Amino acid sequence: MKSRARRFVEMVVLGSLLFAAERAITSEAAPDALPLTVVVPADATPAERERRVEDAVLLAEAVRRDLLRHDPFVQHRIAANLAALDGAHEDDPEALLARAVALGMVARDPLLRAHLLRRMRARGDVSTLLARYAPSVRTRAEDW
Repeated sequence: MKSRARRFVEMVVLGSLLFAAERAITSEAAPDALPLTVVVPADATPAERERRVEDAVLLAEAVRRDLLRHDPFVQHRIAANLAALDGAHEDDPEALLARAVALGMVARDPLLRAHLLRRMRARGDVSTLLARYAPSVRTRAEDW
C-alpha cells in the first residue's frame, strides 16, 4: 500500500500535467479561420492603426474565450441594452448573447468594450495574441 505522501505527490504531478496540457491546448488553438477586418480612419497614424488592430484582436478573443457568458457585468449590460433597444425582455441568456454579438454590441457599446478590453489586457498575453492573429488581420481605411 502506497504511503499518503506518495499518493499526494502523484496527484499533484498528475494535476500539474493536466493543467499544463489544458493551457497549451487552449492558448495555442488557432483563432477562427475567418479574417478579422479592422476599419480605421484614412488619416490614422500608425500608432492609432496599431491600437485599433489590438483592440479588435482582444475583443475577438474575448468572444472566442466566452468571456461574455461568464461575466455578470457583461450579461447585465447586454440585457439592459437589448431591453432599451426594443423593450423586449429575453429570459434566455444564450439568445441575448447571440443577439448582442450579431448586432455588434461588443464593439459598439463603450462601457462593454472598455470592460472587455481591460479584462483581456489584464491577462498579459496581448503580444502573443497579436502574433497569432497577425496572418488573419486586415485593415481597411475609410474616410470618417
